[in-house]
This record gives sequence, C-alpha cells and structure tokens, in this order.
Amino acid sequence: MLCAVYKSVKKDGAYLYVQKRDDFSSVPAALLQSFGTPQLVTLINLASREHLANADIDKVKQQLAEQGFYLQFPPPVEDLLAQHKRQP
Repeated sequence: MLCAVYKSVKKDGAYLYVQKRDDFSSVPAALLQSFGTPQLVTLINLASREHLANADIDKVKQQLAEQGFYLQFPPPVEDLLAQHKRQP
C-alpha cells in the first residue's frame, strides 16, 4: 500500500497521509483549509514497513482504507513544571 505524506504549513508537526499523491478528494474541505497548502514530504510503501516514527502503522492503514486519509498530530508537549509540582 503506497501513500503520500504531506506536512502542514499552518500547524507545526502535523502530517497528512493520503492514498494517492496530490489526491485530496477524500479530505474534508474544512480540514484542508485549517491544514494549509500541503507540502509533499515523502512517498511510503506501508506494506514493506513494520512501524512509523510517530504514528501507529495499523491505525494509518485502517484510516487510509476507511476514509482515504490519516491526519497525524505531534505528541502533546509535556508540562514539566506541572509534573514537578505534583511530586511530593
């Protein structure tokens, strides 16, 4: 399963996976508007990979098959001050 990965120009760390390069027909218009103009990062063959750096590969495959796209956000930033305050 090949897919194209695009980065967002508006949301740092956000990536959009689509089944075909430059085919955003399955992506809702509101999502594309908030994502900004997608910039191609890479093409990935998901069939030959066991994992992805920051996404669950099974979830990516499932959402690509079901809805035609997968949106990846960066992990939330840890609030180290709040963690420190909670410690006894």
